[in-house]
Amino acid sequence: MPHPAPTPSQLQLLVDIAFMLRVPVADAARLAAPSLFTGPSGMACRLWLQSDANAVRPEVLLPVRVCEFRDADLERLLKVQALLLDQLGWYLGASTDGTLSVMPLVWLNDAQAVVGALDMANGMALSALSALIDVRDPAQVEQQP
Repeated sequence: MPHPAPTPSQLQLLVDIAFMLRVPVADAARLAAPSLFTGPSGMACRLWLQSDANAVRPEVLLPVRVCEFRDADLERLLKVQALLLDQLGWYLGASTDGTLSVMPLVWLNDAQAVVGALDMANGMALSALSALIDVRDPAQVEQQP
């Protein structure tokens, strides 16, 4: 299903975000999902637009597919997910691409808040990835694409 073009107010929000991220303003619409861009930590990111509102939700994709988790790894994933949700109000779950992702539960309508949340999401994604990989067998980590 194709994503609708941003409204003028959504596009202005994306332009403001692009400026703060030092992305060329002409590429501002490419920050919106389903397009991906590289975030501060080098991970894939995108901004989901709230339909009929001037708000976005940043998402950071972890380089781990959900289907890779089994048994003890799955239990660890659920514990990390519960911690992020309960303590920080952030969601760790499956992206539309089948990888793990981190995103806030709230929609943001201020460019500075979005950029701050994107930075925070990148840090949380790295921490979650570290917590999830540290308990895995080193041979499994080396085999990941």
